[in-house]
Amino acid sequence: MMSETIDLNMLQKKVARAADELRSLQSVLVAFSGGVDSSVLLKLAMQTLGRDNTLAVTAQGPLHPAWEKKQSQEIAQLIGSRHIFTSDHSCRVAEFVKNTAQRCYFCKKALLQDLQNLAEEHQLRAVVAGENADDQFDYRPGARAMSELGIRCPLKEAHITKAEVRLLARQWKLPNYDAPSSPCLATRIAYGQPITSELLAQIEQAEGLLLELGFKIVRVRVHGVVARIEVSPQEIQRFFDPALREQVLTRFRQLGFTYTSLDLAGYESGGLNKLIAPEDRL
Repeated sequence: MMSETIDLNMLQKKVARAADELRSLQSVLVAFSGGVDSSVLLKLAMQTLGRDNTLAVTAQGPLHPAWEKKQSQEIAQLIGSRHIFTSDHSCRVAEFVKNTAQRCYFCKKALLQDLQNLAEEHQLRAVVAGENADDQFDYRPGARAMSELGIRCPLKEAHITKAEVRLLARQWKLPNYDAPSSPCLATRIAYGQPITSELLAQIEQAEGLLLELGFKIVRVRVHGVVARIEVSPQEIQRFFDPALREQVLTRFRQLGFTYTSLDLAGYESGGLNKLIAPEDRL
């Protein structure tokens, strides 16, 4: 996952720039998912500002699989940061539940406003998020919410790429340095299909089964009554095993999916964004 050639001297300069940006903020609340981007940001904030001026906050709720809570706890503890949880109330936001192409904007705005309130309670001067320089090339309506609310993204502002983030995580001995990205569970639901806590729970359990079976990268995309499984192209052949296929099919039916399909193209980040018309991306 780190085949890109990286100029280590340039990376050191970028890290120094990100550290300077953090230092200018004096104290920060880190929006901490436990993923590699936010882990590197938290580590850098701890190195730069220290424990008293850094607080990691992880959102919990139907949008976030339970395993993320454990992972975030373990990594925050490894880094040595203060760490708390907060409830994600996005599923109460009507515009988010409608599941339009702008759902991430409404979700991100509601969550970040809660984090800003927490930052004020803990007397921290800024909220920072782990966006990296490559995120600008993806469809991310949540970035508009961050801009409107003045959320800072030191890694992105220092032009640190995803490959560089992973290299830093490896150098800093963070165990998730090569972990696949794991956006919230709402990204599995086709636009236009309402988001419910029950459907999110179905998806979490379905993906949990595939992870238990040893698949490394897993998405269960939902299109009405159809569950479309995405795994890495190298793992597709495992479904040729009749016993495994029957196990998956039986469990998915128990979870309430009428049909189960396997995407022969394999996993693709942001795969459902293909369904968005250009005029809806504004």
